[in-house]
Amino acid sequence: MFRYAPQRKVYWPVTLQARGQDGELIEARALIGYHILTRDELQARDAALLHTVQGTVDADVLARARARDDADLVLLRERIFDWKDIVDDATGEPLTFSAETRDAMLADALLYRALLAGLIRASVGAREKNSSPGLAGTPARAQG
Repeated sequence: MFRYAPQRKVYWPVTLQARGQDGELIEARALIGYHILTRDELQARDAALLHTVQGTVDADVLARARARDDADLVLLRERIFDWKDIVDDATGEPLTFSAETRDAMLADALLYRALLAGLIRASVGAREKNSSPGLAGTPARAQG
């Protein structure tokens, strides 16, 4: 049976990286709560990204790339609503979601890229996952 979830909220697994004190990269998976993007929102983002990279690399292109990055930051602030499996390094206790902590994580370049990629994958993959194994909204054929 297909279950339609109109809120478009998912917890999506994302591999996060942090730098250790000795400079090594440490990876761990966490579940990030996203308000996933609609098809129209994904297309609008893709169109803006394409507009950013067209033309030659000059000050205008750099300014558009920075504007795209700023827009993605706003998007992440709007779309991340919670997380699981993230702990406070100092205490080892689960890190409670807050806007301040989210923004601190988004200020880190490695985490920002991973969280943005997670949002895009969740938005595309969540729809694919929810519509499998049949076409979106249609029942799958009987097995056997």
